[in-house]
Amino acid sequence: MARTFACREVDIDCQWMITAETEARLLSKIQGHVAEIHRDLEMNDELTSKVQAAFRD
Repeated sequence: MARTFACREVDIDCQWMITAETEARLLSKIQGHVAEIHRDLEMNDELTSKVQAAFRD
């Protein structure tokens, strides 16, 4: 089942949204987005947990 994530769901001022078929693929795309666009953020365990909690079906 496809999952969706939007930066705004974790209080990041960004309109970016992504949908992927697996949570692993979704997280991989999010990590790339954070590294490229949100360079001031670190994808540490805390942010990863917050992001995963914001995944939507």
